Amino acid sequence: MNVTSLFSFTSPAVKRLLGWKQGDEEEKWAEKAVDALVKKLKKKKGAMEELERALSCPGQPSSCVTIPRSLDGRLQVSHRKGLPHVIYCRVWRWPDLQSHHELKALDCCEFPFGSKQKDVCINPYHYKRVDSPVLPPVLVPRNSEFNAKLSMLPRFRNPLHQTEPHMPQNATYPDSFPQQPAGGLPFGPSSPATSYPGSPCSGPAFPHSPSSSDPDSPFQMPETPPPAYMPPDKPMTECPQPMDTSLLVPNLPLDINNRPDVQSVAYEEPKHWCSIVYYELNNRVGEAFQASSTSVLVDGFTDPSNNRTRFCLGLLSNVNRNSTIENTRRHIGKGVHLYYVGGEVYAECLSDCSVFVQSRNCNYHHGFHPTTVCKIPSGCSLKIFNNQEFAELLAQSVNHGFEAVYELTKMCTIRMSFVKGWGAEYHRQDVTSTPCWIEIHLHGPLQWLDKVLTKMGSPHNPISSCVLPPCRKKMRPAGALPFLQCLSTLSHVRTVAAVRRYFQMSGSAPTCTVSQRKSIYVEALSHHVAHLTERERTLLDRLYGGLTGGHRASLAESITLVETQHPRKKELAQVLLQRVLAFRREQERLNGGKPVAFRVGLSGPPGAGKSSFIEVLGKTLTGKEHRVSVLAVDPSSCTTGGSLLGDKTRMPELSRDMKAFVRPSPSSGTLGGVTRTTSEAIVLCEGAGYDIVMVETVGVGQSEFAVADMVDVFVLLIPPAGGDELQGIKRGIIEKADLVLVTKSDGDLVVPARRIQSEYTSALKLLRKKSNRWRPKVLRVSSQTGQGIQELWDVMLQFRDGALLSGDLQARRQEQQKVWLWNLIQEHALSHFREHPAVRTGLAEMERGVAQGDISPGLAADLLLRAYRSP
Repeated sequence: MNVTSLFSFTSPAVKRLLGWKQGDEEEKWAEKAVDALVKKLKKKKGAMEELERALSCPGQPSSCVTIPRSLDGRLQVSHRKGLPHVIYCRVWRWPDLQSHHELKALDCCEFPFGSKQKDVCINPYHYKRVDSPVLPPVLVPRNSEFNAKLSMLPRFRNPLHQTEPHMPQNATYPDSFPQQPAGGLPFGPSSPATSYPGSPCSGPAFPHSPSSSDPDSPFQMPETPPPAYMPPDKPMTECPQPMDTSLLVPNLPLDINNRPDVQSVAYEEPKHWCSIVYYELNNRVGEAFQASSTSVLVDGFTDPSNNRTRFCLGLLSNVNRNSTIENTRRHIGKGVHLYYVGGEVYAECLSDCSVFVQSRNCNYHHGFHPTTVCKIPSGCSLKIFNNQEFAELLAQSVNHGFEAVYELTKMCTIRMSFVKGWGAEYHRQDVTSTPCWIEIHLHGPLQWLDKVLTKMGSPHNPISSCVLPPCRKKMRPAGALPFLQCLSTLSHVRTVAAVRRYFQMSGSAPTCTVSQRKSIYVEALSHHVAHLTERERTLLDRLYGGLTGGHRASLAESITLVETQHPRKKELAQVLLQRVLAFRREQERLNGGKPVAFRVGLSGPPGAGKSSFIEVLGKTLTGKEHRVSVLAVDPSSCTTGGSLLGDKTRMPELSRDMKAFVRPSPSSGTLGGVTRTTSEAIVLCEGAGYDIVMVETVGVGQSEFAVADMVDVFVLLIPPAGGDELQGIKRGIIEKADLVLVTKSDGDLVVPARRIQSEYTSALKLLRKKSNRWRPKVLRVSSQTGQGIQELWDVMLQFRDGALLSGDLQARRQEQQKVWLWNLIQEHALSHFREHPAVRTGLAEMERGVAQGDISPGLAADLLLRAYRSP
């Protein structure tokens, strides 16, 4: 027993007050909190008696019990700081209280915490707990037709009202704002007479807002941000709200018993109120965090305890992380605290550096432009979403059509960056340019929208025809991700019932509605994921997490899973592939719709120096901060089926490079110089963050060019003195080549290399051009001296940039996807043909008859196909 505990003493007043303690709050902490309060109340006459009276008679009226307000508004108890009214409400009334946002002062309280007076009332019975409001159901007209003239979309997109600028505006939340008059309506679009100068019509540029003079004071800031600066020559009444609610059709009545033309869609609280996704620049890192607790902390630390209330960004690894991202991550610190209380979402900056938030709901509430970026200084908080206002907007939007409701999906996604901001006042123009940022998807509003859209049915124009910003045209908005989560693990329609129902919708050209397609895809997806065991789910989650984190071991294991012939593992591979495809689509969306990787196909005869050339080019590219993956194909034995897999040994330097990944694979009898799963392996490499993907084929002949249907640029390597002059004009692989390289152009082979270059240059002129934009070029390179490597890379970039500008690259990839589809169909069709009962019964007899000459092969094939088609 130590001296401190021997002489410890608890005063009778503290013991009496502790008698009313609620819950299992920590005894020592509660005792110290009450002891600190007693010391303050002893200085005021009658304060102790009034507090005891309030605690002993909860239902009786009581007076305010006040203590002086500290400089930062907080009270420190045993190395823990908190707001005084929250601390004592937690001790005596609600042990599960998390935030001051959950409390609201009663009208009888003269010194509430939000009044900014010198004293603050800590009487726990002068505050009430904020309950989650019950949102009214949205009434959706049963008739989905609507007048296009009533569409709300022009009000969102009309240049005279709200043209989204290339750079979002900025607003800073200071530490003091003018207070509203007592009993006044809250600022927001619900009061048409109130107009904010932050609207787009207030001027061509958004002025600088005042910054916080004391960022360490989180309690000088009320709930509502300040109105922005208004030039004196423009009255406030001339500036409309972002959406003029006076022009909207009024809300439908809630009494729908005698209204057969409408149907009610109620709000339901989901199990996880939001999901949080972490990004570094335009790369997503790690899995999405599902928030089940109403209080979530997003910080930059590590917490191996797997706490469900913390999203620890320090645990997420990314091998593609640069020094700027590393420095930014060091300053995230305590990060941001997200509260979901009473249907409202609050963000509190706990970091020493500011956080920057873009919330359309918050901007709409305060009259700001939809793309305004709000700066929250350290220690300050901001309400970033309000379910009640969202419900009002949704009730109004259903009267204006399908696309007006779909437009609200953007409001359900909130973006937040740490340390570094973006917008008009910063050199970063987009959130994807910030080193560390998160995207928050609100599940409740999104699921509500989903149900409303399902009730409304298909719009007159497909949703893909909506006019989006130029960088996202014909792409879904960021907030629409939860609508399509059921498709994120879809490989393709596999069940017979789903296929039949899909094509019966409208004949041979199916054009089903959004809800119909969704139900079909969900049914088809169940073929793959319905019977996954816990071990299989864990395997897929581990592979996907490691793959998107850039780990080479996870990438190698994923390719092995894709290459397997085991039926069950092939189904697991399809689920993994679809998740990676969804991840890649998201990366392309963040990249402005452009591909995230450049695919290069390399082919040539045996001995052309392909492996040596790839190692030199790969080392050059990794030196330029590129991440390079090489998929090398080795020939398989025609007798044993084995393969030496020696390509990796011929690239020793590149194999040891941490920015490179070399994967040899056997051809397994597949013609064309590639493997059966090369296309799948390319997708996995792109998902792992490799921006250069090279595919090296086996030593091929003149008619093996399957790799050309998998890559963006096809390069043919020719050794010097490799044949006669007519080799250049033979049809086949030369017609597919975008570039022709004459290798080994060094030493005694320089002269033959120049001759071969001249011959192929002349031969290419005789061939029909594949594109009006590009004519294939013939270059000389040397892997030994490095001559021509940089020139070759410049030509490749010229080819890529031209193809992107003209749209040829996107069209080429779309055609490659179709080729990939038909290759899989042919592969599976042949397998199904062999397994058909009628075919298996007659196949042996037909083979015997063909071998003995009793029946021609053509007639035998016709008979087998007829047996296959018979019911």
